[in-house]
Amino acid sequence: MLRPYTNYFQPMFKLLEMTRVVSSIRKRYDQAKTPYQRLCAWDGWTEEARARASASYEQFNPAALRWQSIRLEGQLLKAVEGEAAPLPRPGAGQTVSFVQKYI
Repeated sequence: MLRPYTNYFQPMFKLLEMTRVVSSIRKRYDQAKTPYQRLCAWDGWTEEARARASASYEQFNPAALRWQSIRLEGQLLKAVEGEAAPLPRPGAGQTVSFVQKYI
């Protein structure tokens, strides 16, 4: 939940340069963009990959992703504090999506 929210909807500053001026360091940043926006601006992308990323971007709802991540963080915190039963672990060779299992 957190990774799609961060990659598609959370803008971040990217450091462009650091210069030392006497005893201080000056940093210059690029305009805040999401990793998805930076990837879309990259010229080395194939049209197929661009179409897949665009399709996955359109299926996400930023508000729903954020609320799901908050709810899952709360469940994890309760599990760590011992207020809830421990989360089950998948068996050997079995993968379980945490989101599918607990939503």
